[in-house]
Amino acid sequence: MWQRRARGGALRPHRCGHGQRRARHARGGPAREPRGGVGRTGRFQPARPARRHHPAVRPGNRPAPAGARRRAAGRPDGNQPESGDPAGCRSVTAAAGPVGVISNPGSGHNRDQFDAIAARLARCSALEHAVTTHPDDIDPVLARFAAAGTAVLAINGGDGTASAVLGRLLESAHFPSPPLIVLLPGGTANMNAGDVGVRGPLGKAVERFCRWCEGPRESAGLRRERCMLRVTGLRAEPVYSMFLGAGAVIHGTEYAHERIHSRGLRDDFSLALGTARTVWGVLRNDPRFNRHVGIRLALDDAPAQHFDTLILAVSTLQRLSFGMRPFFGEGPGDIRLTLFEQGCSRFARTFASIIRGRPNRNAVPASGYHSHNAQRLRLDMRGGVNLDGEVLQADGPFEVSAAGPLAFLRL
Repeated sequence: MWQRRARGGALRPHRCGHGQRRARHARGGPAREPRGGVGRTGRFQPARPARRHHPAVRPGNRPAPAGARRRAAGRPDGNQPESGDPAGCRSVTAAAGPVGVISNPGSGHNRDQFDAIAARLARCSALEHAVTTHPDDIDPVLARFAAAGTAVLAINGGDGTASAVLGRLLESAHFPSPPLIVLLPGGTANMNAGDVGVRGPLGKAVERFCRWCEGPRESAGLRRERCMLRVTGLRAEPVYSMFLGAGAVIHGTEYAHERIHSRGLRDDFSLALGTARTVWGVLRNDPRFNRHVGIRLALDDAPAQHFDTLILAVSTLQRLSFGMRPFFGEGPGDIRLTLFEQGCSRFARTFASIIRGRPNRNAVPASGYHSHNAQRLRLDMRGGVNLDGEVLQADGPFEVSAAGPLAFLRL
């Protein structure tokens, strides 16, 4: 950096110009502090290390421990490990056998795409396709697939269809050991498939699955393990799901069915709209959304506690709709639970931090935010319960336990 010409002299370097500062940085020398001292704004701010704020690197460019790198690579909650193939296993042995597909043509995306989907499945000689139109059709199909030695079971339907099929798979004795499960996004919300199923729009997902069936069926690193929620006490027989919600979740579900899904909007975008509308209703104290429910809750063998509940979310999934990861509890347990109490403080900011999987300092029980892991829950409440999109009415105590685990193929 050069200063203007002095009278009668040549150009001279500026005594403390930017060029010298840049040279000091290039040589690795110390940066000059801005005028006014550290922490005050000056004409010059020292350059920061290029990777200082990378989530896997600590200040000073020192690599973080392996756990931090894993969290940065897809485990923002940092508590529950991602299940995958066992160490040293190149492929899942079960993938070598016959493939069976169960379809529900009445599910969300299947209603307007089923002819094309069925035609593509028919062209794939490596699989057998069965169409079901009623829950009573599931058991005979499972029995036929088991007799044929089916090793890979694909489900083309929504979250409710997948839970119904997997529930019958666990309750019945058709298979000596569960087959590898493939979830195709044929429903409306497809939250389960978004976490452990085949990604993308239905047509592309089916095409990718068929190519996998026709190829060598490599599955190294593609297997994920999840348990199912087994709910007893709501109906005469157990009900299975991978998500359970109550409180404002019910009002958001009703709004999504009435105002969003009825207009043809589906998948993560529709659920994001429903969630945003629910949060807005809570912030504005809209009685349609800001209706709490009293719940007595017990984890495993611990004594029950009463909560005036605004939001209750229970799942065995790692990722919920549109990438939400609202579970930040620690300790063992396949069931993850997060509960917001009515009147929880700083709701908007804390809610946003929790669903990103990075709860802020306010996400603590003293502020009305709870998150735990368990193997069994006992609940006593009166009101609606969302089980994978289907709303059932609870009128007293019921129990939720972990069943499984099952192995899913993530393509």
